[in-house]
Amino acid sequence: MKTRTTTGTGLLTLVLAMVWLLPFAAEANQDQALALMKRNQCNKCHTIKAVGFQKDPTLKDDEGDEEEAKDDKEAPDLSGVGKKHDADWMELFLQKREKIKGRKHTRRFKGTPEELTLLTKWLETLKN
Repeated sequence: MKTRTTTGTGLLTLVLAMVWLLPFAAEANQDQALALMKRNQCNKCHTIKAVGFQKDPTLKDDEGDEEEAKDDKEAPDLSGVGKKHDADWMELFLQKREKIKGRKHTRRFKGTPEELTLLTKWLETLKN
């Protein structure tokens, strides 16, 4: 019986530690995701007002990756993107393999597959 009690206590401790650490992990993921968004210049077009991510007016348009003609539409604020799309769909969209209203994303994501997954999993949590 003592083995079960020890195992049960160990499991309870592990679960409590995970619950306690979860907010710290989420904050780390947010920091990493926002850093990826800045590095990929997502703030050239997008904002995430819910977390204070603003456009950077100093970023200039680059040449080359834009397959779709630009129009005068404003890129959306991504604060509630997780209500509309899941991470798997966002990965496809950022790889130009999915469309919104018949249009692909303007730029293909240029990071690693792991970075794309981290970013889209975090974006999926945005439900404001």
